Amino acid sequence: MTPNNTPRALSVFLVESMNPSDIYKGMLEGEAIVQVLKLLRVAAVYKTVIDKKRLVKALSETSKGGFSVFHLSCHANTDDFGLASGDTVTWTELASLAQDKLRNTVLCLSACEAGNIAIANALKRQKCHPCYIVGPEGKPDYAQACVAWSVFYHCLAAGRGIEQTQMRRALDRMNDAVDSDFLYRRWTRKMYRRYPRKKR
Repeated sequence: MTPNNTPRALSVFLVESMNPSDIYKGMLEGEAIVQVLKLLRVAAVYKTVIDKKRLVKALSETSKGGFSVFHLSCHANTDDFGLASGDTVTWTELASLAQDKLRNTVLCLSACEAGNIAIANALKRQKCHPCYIVGPEGKPDYAQACVAWSVFYHCLAAGRGIEQTQMRRALDRMNDAVDSDFLYRRWTRKMYRRYPRKKR
């Protein structure tokens, strides 16, 4: 939500950083999702990020372009995520790299276990916060992720902007579509509150 509580229009800056094996096999979730966004007539940019330097550049472009969503597709666990270069980035380091670049955005993390509390705790310590963090607690496979995020964006695109009721509806529908455990954490000026409250 914007400071004056006006729902923001949906626009997505989508970044993908997969390992060489995924790239060779053509298992690029970001490419699939950006095509769905285009069909939904949602403003979207898709970038392949290899290393930390390009990750920071993508974060900056998200901020400068006024995108409402920063979507990161990669491999991860509860501690960190990997880049195509082979480097890893901890969730604390991501929060530090982001600084104020994700202010008032929705941070979508399409990566195994990226819905864990670590990223929320790391971002909570920053001065500026994404209004939502969205990701799975478990380990959805490639097909599940593609379907879930397509449903998520379809639901948001059908609404009047990004706001709490629409976000809850989108989460419920994506979890129903793939029988998974996606969640969001919503910033409340003091802390991040999760939805759904408990694992499904």
